[in-house]
Amino acid sequence: MTELVRELLRAMKGKSVPDSDPVAELPPAKALLPIELRVPAGRQNWGIVERLIEDLLSQRMTMLDVQIDPDVRVQPGAGSTVDLAIGGRPVAVGIDPGLHANPDKLVSEIDQRLRRRLSLLLGDSPDPVSAYVVDHGFAVQPVSPSTPPGLDSRIAAAPEVSAEELGERVLATCTPQLKLEVAAKTLSNAERTPEAVSSLRRALFERKGILFPDLGLEPTSGRPGTVWLTANDIRVGPFDVGEDAGWNDVVDKALRPFLLHQAAWFVWNLDIKRAFEELEFTLPDLGATFLECYPRQYMLTACVRNFVREGRPVRNLPRILWLLLEIGGAGIGSEKVSFSENPLLRDPSTPPNAQRDPSIVAARVRKCLAEESWRMGVQIMKNPVRIPAQVESVLVDASGPEALAAAEWAAVEAAAGYAADTTVVTSSVQAIAPLHKALRALPHRLKVIAAQELPPDQVVGF
Repeated sequence: MTELVRELLRAMKGKSVPDSDPVAELPPAKALLPIELRVPAGRQNWGIVERLIEDLLSQRMTMLDVQIDPDVRVQPGAGSTVDLAIGGRPVAVGIDPGLHANPDKLVSEIDQRLRRRLSLLLGDSPDPVSAYVVDHGFAVQPVSPSTPPGLDSRIAAAPEVSAEELGERVLATCTPQLKLEVAAKTLSNAERTPEAVSSLRRALFERKGILFPDLGLEPTSGRPGTVWLTANDIRVGPFDVGEDAGWNDVVDKALRPFLLHQAAWFVWNLDIKRAFEELEFTLPDLGATFLECYPRQYMLTACVRNFVREGRPVRNLPRILWLLLEIGGAGIGSEKVSFSENPLLRDPSTPPNAQRDPSIVAARVRKCLAEESWRMGVQIMKNPVRIPAQVESVLVDASGPEALAAAEWAAVEAAAGYAADTTVVTSSVQAIAPLHKALRALPHRLKVIAAQELPPDQVVGF
């Protein structure tokens, strides 16, 4: 035994024994994103709503693979409505405080506005390509710092390529998804029309010009009438279509409203490419001329998506292509009035952003349409109202997160009283995109155009 002990001591000689157990290395703490829930002054307890909003935002960030945690704070607001701000910027403005009695409905309303601008969950100064992808319901994609996957570095570095084009290049690599999770009891109800989905697809194509992806269906053991919907990487719900509801109710009350609201998510480069190839086969001269001005079709996809987002149908692709050719030499100055000519090929003297920014290109296409309607005596713009010049100027010139947040709130407050069919008019096309993004926080969507899109005799209010 003594010899055995000696052997053990010799074996342990020179080895140190730690004084205490090693401490496991903790993962780095996530950054916090400040969320403000501004509520009317009063004695109501908003704790439940606060927790529900934090849960909602946490779920959205997990789905989008955003490595940030929401930090929700309830604060007294200056108005009589409920407002939500992310990083100081408006997300949902003008919510009825009476929904406090129905927290789930209030949070659902906030979620609907949030889906218009999911990129705010990325925090301050996100990569514009990632922001574009996230705004269309996809998780942040694993791209290199300078070049999306499969994109030639020379193209990515070219000054005339916009973030929207690069975003479309990334979206083209994503797989669209549309799936319903429906309580099994609801699926088994007698009232069921197999053609309900195909009829909806046909109706939405006639209205929007968009072909939606095939629909997946998964029965669940949930309460009858409960429906969840997954679009791309975002899961939405639950929708309550009624305990006695059937399949038709699921399609009409859950699927249809969502598709109408998020139609821009389902514009796919592959569909645009197929349509362009068919057009190129029947009208080769038009296709070849278009490619001279827009050699990469991602610009066409971004422009089509822009039209869908503002509620314009895009069934007539040849017409859109022709109008894109007509606008090649138009300028982008403020308060500019010009008449189109047929055709205007790309002008080398025009700044690159005027050719590659989808919001600017779309504005010039709308101008052509408005001019044609004016020549035919058809009025297509209802209730045009000028956004205050000071609000527009501050929004365009905003530099830094705090200045941008203040400018967006000023824009939202200026437009809060506009009716749903109002067309908001800016002095320059550069203001269209930032103003349109800010106004997504309002309950109803407003159209935003530049002054140069107006017909010559159009009277604009203030």
